[in-house]
Amino acid sequence: MALAGLILGYGWVVMLPVLAILAGIAVPVFGEVRTRGKEVQSLSQAKQIAVACRSYASDHRGAFPPQLEDLVPAYLPDRTLFASPLSPGEAMAYYYFGGTDQAPPDTVLLMSKYKNRRGRRIVMHVNGGGSVGVPPPEVEATARP
Repeated sequence: MALAGLILGYGWVVMLPVLAILAGIAVPVFGEVRTRGKEVQSLSQAKQIAVACRSYASDHRGAFPPQLEDLVPAYLPDRTLFASPLSPGEAMAYYYFGGTDQAPPDTVLLMSKYKNRRGRRIVMHVNGGGSVGVPPPEVEATARP
């Protein structure tokens, strides 16, 4: 019984540092997963805004609205989609560029104000396609603060 007590006692001495190392690895991974989930949610909201812009354009001779607030209440139920889980407390979480539905498909319609550590943002194009990526430098330069 004494031998079993020694083995179990020394086993914890070995296991505690191993568990601490594993926890040190897991915590940053969970943070990254949480951020990725927020990016996906923000991308979904941006897609809904892009669909509303395209609906607006179909009713206004191909022109997107002058500002996103013009989509409420006819095309979007309320302004909650303009806020992003990536930018808590910010009422308008996207830069909006406007334009027409006749613009080239890769023209940026809106882009998130939030930028992650790798410089990636939520980017939506006039054709309704979107991604989490690095926007073109010319778009980044024209974004209003």
